[in-house]
Amino acid sequence: MFMFVKRTALIIDLDLIKQVLIKDFNYFQDRGAFNNPRDDPLTGHLFSLEGDEWRAMRHKLTPVFTSGKIKHMSGVVVEVGHRLFDAMDKAVTVSRVEDGDVEIKDLCARFTTDVIGSCAFGLECNSLQDPNAEFRAMGRKHFESRRHPQIVHSFIMTNAKLAKKLRVKMLPDDITDFFMSAVRNTVFVAGFETSSSTMSFCLYELALNQDIQQRVRQKIDSVLSSTEGGEITYDALAEMTYLEQVLAETLRKYSIVSHLVREANRDYKVPGTDIVIDKGSNILIPVYNIHHDPDIYSQPEKFDPSRFDPEAVKSRHPMAYLPFGDGPRNCIGLRFGKIQAKIGLVSLLRHFKFAA
Repeated sequence: MFMFVKRTALIIDLDLIKQVLIKDFNYFQDRGAFNNPRDDPLTGHLFSLEGDEWRAMRHKLTPVFTSGKIKHMSGVVVEVGHRLFDAMDKAVTVSRVEDGDVEIKDLCARFTTDVIGSCAFGLECNSLQDPNAEFRAMGRKHFESRRHPQIVHSFIMTNAKLAKKLRVKMLPDDITDFFMSAVRNTVFVAGFETSSSTMSFCLYELALNQDIQQRVRQKIDSVLSSTEGGEITYDALAEMTYLEQVLAETLRKYSIVSHLVREANRDYKVPGTDIVIDKGSNILIPVYNIHHDPDIYSQPEKFDPSRFDPEAVKSRHPMAYLPFGDGPRNCIGLRFGKIQAKIGLVSLLRHFKFAA
């Protein structure tokens, strides 16, 4: 098929997906995503970089996401989790007075903004205390604002190399200026929106499924009853296996990325066939559709954490679950993102009951 004018092969065979993402990765190293660091510096991030630039950046960032570093950072995230509880408590009090609801998506987004600000930038963003804090406002604007109309945006996304030659920019200048001022003094790391969306969808499903919510709360309380002062720790989170299953089912039903894209850097003959994927063509892997395939997941619209019981996971094809991609170009921050989401969820579920 064609995405705008880009020739694209839609891959649905799980064995071939494994070939593309892992075994024959050297053919499909790049995503074909737009990046123009010279004119639009915030587009020069790990997700969009290609070739040697991607390899060098991945090499530099990999040590940041080791289990030891994440364990060290988890203490900072727990501190932000305490502030999440305070903000939630305040929001619940206000909602009782006004007879209204609590907007959980915004609260979760403010939590992840403060986590990223603290862990990546070393800044106290204070967005949990102040929803209009500048760091949160700019983080929100990054995902909500466009520099160009949708038709131009579509052209850029499907003709990335041509757009780069034309020195096109994607982001509004005020967003770039704000984050680059922070980047120059620290690093640049992404992660605002994905974890907060996952937390929100998880709490939504738990609100609809009270039996699952009660079970996960009991498991949380059981683990924390044996920690000093009932404090959340990295090791305690590792013991919360049912929470892990609940999070995994959330990521299945509400895929962070609906599809994965790779670009062929040379002609690729599909194993066992006469089909050739031409150099420069895109590969599109429909993650959302795989996660909702009834032949893989019975009753795919049903929220069922038991799908991720150890035996159930072993029985499925490894490419049937791709919330973070796979292979050398999978999401580098998947463990940090999951720890961040778990700490936020535990901070809320141990104190509050959620209902739709």
